[in-house]
Amino acid sequence: MRLCSRCTLSDRVFSVKIDDAGRCNYCTEETKPSLTRDARQASADDALKDVFKQTGDRPYQVLLAYSGGKDSTYTLLKLRQTFGASVLAVTFDNGFLTAQCRENISTVTAHLHVDSMTIKPSFPELAQIFKLAASQEIFPKKALERASSICTACIGLVKAAVWREAILRQIPFVCFGWTPGQAPVKSPVLTLDVRMLLANQKQIEEPIVKNLGDTYKKYFLDAAWALSHGADIPAQLYPLVFEQYDEDRIFKTIERIGWRRPSETDMNSTNCLLNSYANAVHYRQYGFHPYCFEIAGLVRHGFLTREEGLKKLSSEGDEAVIQAVKRQLDTDASV
Repeated sequence: MRLCSRCTLSDRVFSVKIDDAGRCNYCTEETKPSLTRDARQASADDALKDVFKQTGDRPYQVLLAYSGGKDSTYTLLKLRQTFGASVLAVTFDNGFLTAQCRENISTVTAHLHVDSMTIKPSFPELAQIFKLAASQEIFPKKALERASSICTACIGLVKAAVWREAILRQIPFVCFGWTPGQAPVKSPVLTLDVRMLLANQKQIEEPIVKNLGDTYKKYFLDAAWALSHGADIPAQLYPLVFEQYDEDRIFKTIERIGWRRPSETDMNSTNCLLNSYANAVHYRQYGFHPYCFEIAGLVRHGFLTREEGLKKLSSEGDEAVIQAVKRQLDTDASV
């Protein structure tokens, strides 16, 4: 295995090539932005302030997929305090949220005067999806560069739930707590085409339904229904990806509004116990950490040192937590 000498990507990642100088193709192909990050953040914030001014008459201007983790909590804080947006916080309960995470959701939404709702699917059916993702290679390898198979399945369910709720309530924007390392976008507002949305969903839905049956279609957007609401598809917002991303500052900021870090989660999660197990399964199957792209992006942007990034990628989840998750899923997949 060869590691990029600048970021944290290895040549075990499907699309990564390391050149003779030791640089990966993502580092060598990266172009320098024409504006400084401060200028980009100011421009992005101005653009978001404009879109919120135009939708001030809506009961909810944005639906936030609120996981209760640090990044979505900081995103919620920014939506409320920087932009004064009216937010509906929607939490997808996958059955593995920590008790502290649930308390954080309640505390933060109350502090910020935000309406909150939880979508909690049948856990036995979720467990079947997660076990399928852990035991079979059902998703495109490109998708698995940026997330484990289990997390890819979970976020696919989250997205479908979020889009459905936003369309039904005619909320003009949706938002996820994505960082500069997770979302390499060029604009803070992205207009989405319904056919593109359905094409992306199909990559997740099709193998799940094929393996588990038609009853699992209920967890995804019905294509005919979505097409009939094509004009109501919300745009997607990216409030965090243009700012100076500083984890220590984010932790200190959200702790002031009552958020507390769970003690049981791994270094790359602040809400979900399933993450450690998902990471371990992914590493066993593919030989690289599923957070490698996110961490590499943060290193390239200068938000983490290479050594800090490598430390995050070398950390292992608590074995007791991993075994507890396996028992809860009733799976005999080895890691």
